[in-house]
Amino acid sequence: MQPAAAPDEKAAEAGDIDRWLAELDAADPAQRDQARRRLLDQGRLDQLQACGAKNLSPAAAAQLRPIVEHLFLTTQKYPAAPAGGFLGLSLDTTADSGMPDRAALLVAGRMPGLSGFAAFEDGDVLLSLLSTENHAEQTPLRGPEDVRREVMRLGAGQTLTVKLLRRGKILSRSLVIDPLPSELAGPGQNDLQAWLEKRRAAADQYWQSHFPVPPLTGAPATKMTTK
Repeated sequence: MQPAAAPDEKAAEAGDIDRWLAELDAADPAQRDQARRRLLDQGRLDQLQACGAKNLSPAAAAQLRPIVEHLFLTTQKYPAAPAGGFLGLSLDTTADSGMPDRAALLVAGRMPGLSGFAAFEDGDVLLSLLSTENHAEQTPLRGPEDVRREVMRLGAGQTLTVKLLRRGKILSRSLVIDPLPSELAGPGQNDLQAWLEKRRAAADQYWQSHFPVPPLTGAPATKMTTK
């Protein structure tokens, strides 16, 4: 079964893609961040491949690479377990939710190719689960198991809505839960690491084959830890 993608953004026009790629080199960090987010939410793999990376600076190409790897991995089918769901997130408890007397969860890592990668950012603080129907607060989050339990209860193809804190602003994000990979249906961490390595290798090969320039010396590899 192919991992599901959130359907709330329409694809961008080719001119938009060219502009956002150019803005990855903008002097304003906020403009660069907005361009990266728009490419992630609205870009298509064929559009990015047509543009390539040869006209980008190494710094801009380093920002583009995780986006390309994510979009590529959304196309890679994997055997799914008969039940349950998967977000591809690594969550840690944190005492600093920014809200009095409220525990929270820190997004410590995201896995490209799954819905959690596009919906969240590293450093987001997840506060509570919201009702999908009216976004009323439903479940305050106390630990990673709260998220895991709800994802497994809802299952693949269902929508999860989360209230979060991002750079001082309260937001809500909705995402479609991906299938639980059959290889990860058991408790083994070795299975998890092997699965991640296979996907990492496939994404790296795709990037090297289709976006060969400029050289990305020192560019960090995409983080693919998850829970």
